[in-house]
Amino acid sequence: MASNLSEGAVEAIMNNRQTDPVAQNPVLQVVSSMKPIQARNPGNPTRYRCAISDGAYTITAIFATQLNGLIEGGQLTKHSIIRVTNYQANQLSANNKIMVVLGVEHLGNVEGRIGNPQAYTDGGSSSSAGQQQQPQPQQQQQQQAPAPAI
Repeated sequence: MASNLSEGAVEAIMNNRQTDPVAQNPVLQVVSSMKPIQARNPGNPTRYRCAISDGAYTITAIFATQLNGLIEGGQLTKHSIIRVTNYQANQLSANNKIMVVLGVEHLGNVEGRIGNPQAYTDGGSSSSAGQQQQPQPQQQQQQQAPAPAI
């Protein structure tokens, strides 16, 4: 099922490459529960946010109020697979981007998370730097080990 997600879509979307084929109608997975966002003005409808993933990266998504029926009706839940038919990437601050989901097609639900997605930050995963640095001490230890005596 991992191959069914549009891997690379999160990076393309967050880097404003919406014309990239992988970013057009991407298939993504909801990887957290839907959390309501309280309306600023009483009487305005509730909006929902969650984390969504392309199998490699996760980003925060806010769903437009016209999608509340799918969420409140229980169709869009944690681990749902969706095709995003309309969206907008918004930059909230220098280091904080979100995806506003305006249209979706619910493709189904699966038992768990697909892949091992990492939180996306500009330039890639927020934990990728730490993962790349871990092997270096081992390599240095191997290089410093004395040669066996003959």
